[in-house]
Amino acid sequence: MYNYSLSTLEKSIEEFYRQLDITEPYQLDMIDIASKINVWLYFEDMSSRAFERKGMASIIIDQRLSSADQWEDFGHEMAHILRQSGNQILLPDSFIEFQELRAENFALEFCIPTFMLLNLALPQSKLATIKYIANTFNVTTELAKKKLAKMERNLFQSKLDEQFRSIVDYEHSLLNRYQSDFTEVRENKVYFYQRGAGIKSIITKKELVEC
Repeated sequence: MYNYSLSTLEKSIEEFYRQLDITEPYQLDMIDIASKINVWLYFEDMSSRAFERKGMASIIIDQRLSSADQWEDFGHEMAHILRQSGNQILLPDSFIEFQELRAENFALEFCIPTFMLLNLALPQSKLATIKYIANTFNVTTELAKKKLAKMERNLFQSKLDEQFRSIVDYEHSLLNRYQSDFTEVRENKVYFYQRGAGIKSIITKKELVEC
């Protein structure tokens, strides 16, 4: 089983939510979150937007939208609020990096926090998983689909990283075993060299596999 490596954004979102004592999907409530970080939240018949006036951050949510669309809009507007407000509302230093991220990418993680998703027992089929994510986090199936695809890409990268580390560790163990600094493969043999001393050992590829 490969471990999923959280990105900087995912770690920062987790830190942000844990500061607010929010660790479960059912706690993801925009009114509660806005209250905890001193952001004024309004529901109006107009497109969602964020603004700051006299040092007070505010978000308007389009009340004509579905609850899922409203939550996604809130995540999107929170990206703007956090960038504008700096570290004044419970932000860790790593949030500075968000200035270079698109609001859509931020909203994807804010609305479906990875650290919460990793604790859930997901269905076997992709379609069922997408529906489960959508229902659990109150997001649209489209956003749930994007989140799942992103996690699959990151998991694949984690697998590659782990495989690479295994190869490097194995090579280091061989170098230590044969007291050498580097190797060279020629035909069916592996030559182990030590700087200043030349060839230390020579083994066949078959012997290498059996090591």
